[in-house]
Amino acid sequence: MPSAYIKKLLLNFIGESKSNSVNIVAQRFIKVFKDHGVNPAQIPRLMPEIKLNDLQTEASLLAVLTPEILNNTSKFFGISLKWLEGASDQIYENLACYQRLEIFFELFSAIQAGKNDDEMGIPFRILTVSKKLDGSSNKYQPLIPVLVERIAQLGDESIYRYYIFNDGFDWWHAPARIQLKAMARIVFTHASTVSPLLVVKPEELELILEGKMIPRKFLHSGLVSNPSLEDFAMPAGSPIAREVDEFPEVLKYIEFNQLENLISVTNPYSVLSDNAIVNTQVDLQPIIVTVTNNASKAAKARHAQKNSIKDRFILFYQAESAKFSTMKAAAENFFDSLDEKTEKLQFDSKDAAVRTLLDALRDFRKSENLSK
Repeated sequence: MPSAYIKKLLLNFIGESKSNSVNIVAQRFIKVFKDHGVNPAQIPRLMPEIKLNDLQTEASLLAVLTPEILNNTSKFFGISLKWLEGASDQIYENLACYQRLEIFFELFSAIQAGKNDDEMGIPFRILTVSKKLDGSSNKYQPLIPVLVERIAQLGDESIYRYYIFNDGFDWWHAPARIQLKAMARIVFTHASTVSPLLVVKPEELELILEGKMIPRKFLHSGLVSNPSLEDFAMPAGSPIAREVDEFPEVLKYIEFNQLENLISVTNPYSVLSDNAIVNTQVDLQPIIVTVTNNASKAAKARHAQKNSIKDRFILFYQAESAKFSTMKAAAENFFDSLDEKTEKLQFDSKDAAVRTLLDALRDFRKSENLSK
């Protein structure tokens, strides 16, 4: 059964009070502003179509919430319109950059070019469960790259939009690790900005990875972290360098993929307007892509039994997902049910099994979204 802590997280960040689906629209409209640091009374400053009188009750708010207002709110915060309308429990659409770095750097460059001179230029931040990353360990070490864009200013308070890359990066996976190091090095050397590692609890990270939590409270403190991600992409001799043996591989990756040609900090995007919404010249909404993990794909071809286990887990999750607070909890329960002498032997460890099952489920869900 889910722990009390998980239940509280789900209540705070996913669920609404019991009501009909129409009332959920009003509740989620208020919630998305609150979760981005906007007091309900401040909403008219960002959405002039909404008046203070409209915010007195759910009924009065519902009376003025048009499809256009909901669509504009979705675009403003970069969230799913389906979630806002109560038709989905996933706040963020799937956004991926594994082996598709042009997506990451297009967004990064636009954010850098659109910031004010007085703005702290740290748009690239990484959520992790521990700063003690170890590429030589086969332990599950999940990370979530996030781009942070300031989109409005309310007095002294900045309001941000978040681009969450939910590829399922794992520091243990060498290709993903080298890519993350290359991303941090390019950001550091060409934009003079660090990439802090920000620690969250495993349960919270899983919810963010699934697109079910707005990560504001985790992303705006401790920005001078020790280490930062770029420390893992420094040459030997630097006093802050980590995992220096892989530095040549990072440089090769940068050169082979021509990453230096992907970043630009002079793109002609408009700057932040006063106390209002950013008027960008391009659509910076999350780009929905499906990225296939090549290593996982090859493993499926080599291991028929493991492939069968993955397929069974997908069917299991579709049938039993309501019983679990997170996908990870479902994967752990499914692994525990496997045969000790045959099926569990297909995996190096329980952590490795859970990681593999979650990758398979996310690939399936992304392919399903793409086909709709």
